[in-house]
Amino acid sequence: MSARTRTITLVVAMLSIPAGLLAAEDPLLGTWKQIGIKPPHRIVRKHVPVPGGIQVLRDGVGEDGKPFHAEITAMFDGKVYPYKGGEVVVDAITLKRLSPHTAEGASMKGGKVIGHFRWEISGDGKLFTWVAKYPGPPETSVVQVFEKVSDKWE
Repeated sequence: MSARTRTITLVVAMLSIPAGLLAAEDPLLGTWKQIGIKPPHRIVRKHVPVPGGIQVLRDGVGEDGKPFHAEITAMFDGKVYPYKGGEVVVDAITLKRLSPHTAEGASMKGGKVIGHFRWEISGDGKLFTWVAKYPGPPETSVVQVFEKVSDKWE
């Protein structure tokens, strides 16, 4: 077998690996349940792989006791992507992946940046921390911690 044939065979084999197997290696993906909050408030996040990015599905009950659903599909390229639904005041985000365990972005409303956030996965892959800072006035910070309940997102 020639070197060219081996290279083509290797590339075809790599492209045929199911996306689910590759996604299983990504510590950001899976289902996450918020911890440290008082009922009835609760949030479950499902991080689903998409080529070059992530889809985040957020379902829960707000502090007001009303259920919500929100979703975003964003690439890790720093471009603006619409945020749909939910109990939050943002209508778009930007997102960049800094490492397998870290991503950062900006929250937007009406085309203007209103805050910045950071996603951090613990070294053991069991905790996901979301930290957001909004300059205000008044300046506010929000921290939410989630535990991984499944490597799956279905």
